[in-house]
Amino acid sequence: MNTQTIINQCLDQGVRLSVENGNLQIDAPKGGLSNEMIATLRENKAQLIAFIKSFSAQEAAVEKQKLKPSNIDGPIPLSFAQQRLWIIDRIEQGSAQYNMSAAFKLDGKLDQQAFIATINTVIERHEILRTVYKETNDKCEQVIREHFDSAVTMVDFTHLQGNDLYDEIRTLAEEDALKPFDLQNDTMLRVQLIKASGSEHYVLFNMHHIASDGWSIGVLVKEFLEIYTAYSQGQPNPLADLDVQYKDYAHWQREWLQGDVFENEVGYWRDQLQDLPATHSLPLDRNRPVQQGFLGNSIRRELSATLTSNLEAYCRDQGVTQFMALQTIYALLVGQWSAEEDVVMGTPVAGRVHQNVEPLIGFFLNNLVLRTDLSGDPSFNELIASNKNTLLEAFEHQHLPFDALVEDLNPERSSSHQPMFQLWFVLQNHDGGTFQLPGLEMSNPDEILTGVDVVNFDISLSAMVEEGQLVFVWQYKTELFDTLTIERFAQSFEALLENAIANGNDKISKISGVNQGSEQPWHIENEQVFENEQNLVESIFTFAQQNPSAIALRIEDELISYGELAAKVSDFSQKLSLAGVAAGSPVGICVERSIEQLVAQLAIMHAGGAYVPLDADAPKDRLEYIISDTELRIVVAQTQYVSQFAQINCETVAIDHSELNGQGVISASRIDLSPDSLAYILYTSGSTGKPKGVAVQHKNLTNLANSMHLLLAERGVSGQYRWAWNAPMIFDASVQALTQLAFGVELNLLKDELRKDPSQLLTYLTDNKIDVLDTTPALVDLVLREAEEQNLALPNLLIGGEAISTELWQKIAAHAEEHAHFALNVYGPTECTVNATYADITVDSIPNIGSPLPNCQAFILNDAMEPLAAGAKGEIYIGGKGVARGYYNNETLTEDRFVESTQFGRIYKTGDLGRWLADGAIEYLGRSDFQVKLRGYRIELNEIESVILEDSGITDAAVLVKDERLIAYVAGSDVNKIRLTDMMEAKLPAYMVTAVIIEVDEIPLTKNGKQDRKALLNIELEEVVDDYIAPSTEMETHLLSIWQELLGKERISMDDNFFSIGGHSLLGIRVASACREQLSIEIPLKVLMDNPTIEALAERCEWYEKQKLVMSGGSAGSDDERMVI
Repeated sequence: MNTQTIINQCLDQGVRLSVENGNLQIDAPKGGLSNEMIATLRENKAQLIAFIKSFSAQEAAVEKQKLKPSNIDGPIPLSFAQQRLWIIDRIEQGSAQYNMSAAFKLDGKLDQQAFIATINTVIERHEILRTVYKETNDKCEQVIREHFDSAVTMVDFTHLQGNDLYDEIRTLAEEDALKPFDLQNDTMLRVQLIKASGSEHYVLFNMHHIASDGWSIGVLVKEFLEIYTAYSQGQPNPLADLDVQYKDYAHWQREWLQGDVFENEVGYWRDQLQDLPATHSLPLDRNRPVQQGFLGNSIRRELSATLTSNLEAYCRDQGVTQFMALQTIYALLVGQWSAEEDVVMGTPVAGRVHQNVEPLIGFFLNNLVLRTDLSGDPSFNELIASNKNTLLEAFEHQHLPFDALVEDLNPERSSSHQPMFQLWFVLQNHDGGTFQLPGLEMSNPDEILTGVDVVNFDISLSAMVEEGQLVFVWQYKTELFDTLTIERFAQSFEALLENAIANGNDKISKISGVNQGSEQPWHIENEQVFENEQNLVESIFTFAQQNPSAIALRIEDELISYGELAAKVSDFSQKLSLAGVAAGSPVGICVERSIEQLVAQLAIMHAGGAYVPLDADAPKDRLEYIISDTELRIVVAQTQYVSQFAQINCETVAIDHSELNGQGVISASRIDLSPDSLAYILYTSGSTGKPKGVAVQHKNLTNLANSMHLLLAERGVSGQYRWAWNAPMIFDASVQALTQLAFGVELNLLKDELRKDPSQLLTYLTDNKIDVLDTTPALVDLVLREAEEQNLALPNLLIGGEAISTELWQKIAAHAEEHAHFALNVYGPTECTVNATYADITVDSIPNIGSPLPNCQAFILNDAMEPLAAGAKGEIYIGGKGVARGYYNNETLTEDRFVESTQFGRIYKTGDLGRWLADGAIEYLGRSDFQVKLRGYRIELNEIESVILEDSGITDAAVLVKDERLIAYVAGSDVNKIRLTDMMEAKLPAYMVTAVIIEVDEIPLTKNGKQDRKALLNIELEEVVDDYIAPSTEMETHLLSIWQELLGKERISMDDNFFSIGGHSLLGIRVASACREQLSIEIPLKVLMDNPTIEALAERCEWYEKQKLVMSGGSAGSDDERMVI
């Protein structure tokens, strides 16, 4: 007979069993124990004893899990969670950040007295709601008030109806949601009862998080329903007294979490959170403000019943919970949108480790840090299996308070974001929206609090099941994200979910966050048929035949007409042909900015060759490499540069346009250049340490010429307008000016003296009535300042070469709008023939690189070359007629960067990151590798590193851009900065020589073994030299003494950052307390956060002292004279 049957029989006969000294003890009513029952008990004695012992152990365990009332001798401590909120409140000086608002509608007859009595009873019942927080001796303690004012405020809106009523309620709700609690004096629950009519009321609840959590709201509603039901029917409070209060939990937590317990709990998290990224890398719609705000909004989306069912089936098959599946999808989504493999988010756990705290209102909630590793491109099934283990381990270690973890790890703090994580995920059960009360129906009027979200995280995802269907609520900070971005993010989440569970064996890089068949920006047709499909030289000669006297080029007082230009080009082309230039021949050009430059460029192409710009100021090594790499045999050079090539294996052909007789034949029909033949080879910085030559074809040039002509014509610039030719020949932007000769434009070649003097340049642009200036952001910034000072207008602008800052973008836009001109931001790598996209710079747009030129395409792809959802960050690929042939004499690199895609055709891998904006434009988000654009020059940082590593004394090096300067970080046994600089100057162009060299012990590595360049960027340049700054004022001396005592450090410089040398928020509060006690200066904690050095803090303290003196009017001396204004 099984144990359960015996227990049931004992229950029927009133028999009670126990174990005494190893024997089965039986108690039964006199005469009530049958012989049959005695025999059964004898036969099953062993198993009954084992069952009773097991049951007793379970009872003991349950009893042990109960929180015991504490005997607190002295101040009541705050729990770790409360302490964090108190610190934040101190920093913010009162904030609604942790207000917990809720609204209810009551339909029917309300007993107002019963309602008020119910709220007061709940507050009386839960000490935490009538607890205030008092600071004494730089610590905070809980003080439970015995007496409190009613928390209910009555509001009469019976005079309002319809929209007027709702508008007033919404306004009141918003004001209440954003009204801070005074933690030192307020009751932590406030209620507003709004009477709309005799049968319609609205209730606004607001609790501070320091006294409550999500579970507590459920407790509050449940108790309200039970107590109000009783009171409204004239009955007493039906609820039993509470065994314990929140103060008992806070005391237990502080006593428990010490010594070995703390070390065991925190050890796991120290390992798990090592090298945690400070913030996520999701692209933001607006820059993160210095001081984070907490206003937000939310959108709600419902998953289809079919997809909900498919998810449930997938979870069963994989042996995972719905939480695990949704959190993994969320992490994968963040990874796809941010192009990161290390994704961190938080999730709440109830934190009610004791059975008997479930009926309590209080802040028990704990935050878990969830870290998902997306590296290695696993299949989705492999990812979810791995993530399952990570999640299970995290939940096994959930008892360490998040706030104790933050205090232990002491991550670098910033007022701009939350520490540890800024993303949040929660899967919750959703109770029904309607509750029954005597004579009342209670419901949730969501529309009242819509748009009044107070949010603590950048993006929060709350998932819940309603009537068998998954519902997602996406909450977000409006200071960072637009609604449309979050809607796209949510849509991408659902697409990713659907595709992942349907294709679990696929690599995660292949699982798309794009709905199949949905309209995407890259689907837009961009084909354009141009009337003129002639090559550039043919077009110029055609125009010259028709307009021989039109000016082609002006340089200072010197000019040349189209007829003269074409004749001299024809003449010099013949000379080149005689020298051996044939179809496809690379020919070097080494000339000043001059008429010779233009004649040489066109003549080489006219002869069938491809011109190769050579910088006269470049080191000999670089010139030799380019000549060797292209195998060119001829260099066209002005007389003063011929000698530079005497020791190099090539022939020079001197050029002087004044010596050209200009008798060449001007015949467009005789020019026979294939669209696929090379026009020029332009060398750019290379990642191997050697520059690489981009080979551009005539068909690429033709499309650029036609596209730019069309863009300008659409903006009102056409005919024989004047173009200021700014870019040097070695810079690909110079080519777009060259192409304009196809349409009879007058080029004005700017000499170097003009390009380097903004004032002279502005005068030239104005005096010569220039219509278009091609320029870089750096130069336009300088010229724009001159123009504003002199109240002059800049011409229409074509700006490219590097990213434009938001501030400069707005300045350019405002100036262009004021003077009825346009400004275009053009983007494109040299490999895509100068420009691949364009954007109008307008006051109502953010910096972006726009949309593709005609016959060009742009794609945002992940590492597996799969398209990403609009809004996600990925690498920019360019396709279409602008894509060059490849790298000259470098098939391996060409195959690597010029990719043949089955989806998109032949595309170029730019190495640039971007995302699609809502209007179909692309936002540029930086480089994916370590190639940068600086002052218009594209620089491969690895090329500089390769040169540095040629020095025998250097073992490792990294070059980065910081504060618009190239910084070299070097490690080695013999670091000689002068020698390194000399070496770079000898082997690299001037713009690639680093401005600063910093010696480090070693180049830090990430956990993946790669150079940790972010860590290098955190090295403050001024901290490289150990310059100790001693105190120079009495206030600095006082503060130094306080810091030394609290931080336990003797040597503290006046410019040391408090939080970088061991300080944290709690110590900051002690600093503030010490200032108050020792210096009689009241310093809010936020002042220390904003001024974290002794030098800066001393200035603020001295300012406070001055304020006190001036503001002490009430203590005027007897001899003072008083006047009232």
